Amino acid sequence: SGDPAPTIQFALPAGATISVTGGGLPPITRDGTFVDGCNGGRVTEGGLPRVPTSGPCVGLRGSGDEPSGTGLTFRGSRSSAVQGLAITNFARGVHLWGADDNGVAGNWFGVTMNGSPEGNDVAVSVTGRAQSPGPPDPATSNRIGDASPATDSEFAFCSASSCNVIVDSKIAGTQLRFSANWP
Repeated sequence: SGDPAPTIQFALPAGATISVTGGGLPPITRDGTFVDGCNGGRVTEGGLPRVPTSGPCVGLRGSGDEPSGTGLTFRGSRSSAVQGLAITNFARGVHLWGADDNGVAGNWFGVTMNGSPEGNDVAVSVTGRAQSPGPPDPATSNRIGDASPATDSEFAFCSASSCNVIVDSKIAGTQLRFSANWP
């Protein structure tokens, strides 16, 4: 259709946190959707929207005592992006499911808006999806993080008592996994 791609913005004061109940938000299926935690509009830098260097503007938190549900799911969407969120306390922070050419940058995973650790089981999950009838729909050409310092993502891998944080790092691999006893 000729409709412009949708932008999801938050009518909240900067630093506010949304508590998500019921296992997560509805999946995003429309191509070109931009989830804009900082309400900065579609100004791009390196192919992804630009966010303030001070970090995310809105928190997205799973409800309950333990991580559960999925914060944001991009199901089959293409050329979408999410930036400017602190995503915590989910089983999966962001799930790119059969989704292609999407960007996830300028977010904090497992770090609250005030900088405290609050882990997700998985920060970002990228998976293909089965289709019937037809061949599987792989998830391809997605970018997690970006070369620009303004859009780097911060990941924290937390236990009940401590966190390991990866900042300004490139992470590559198709089976990259971390566990509590990883050196």
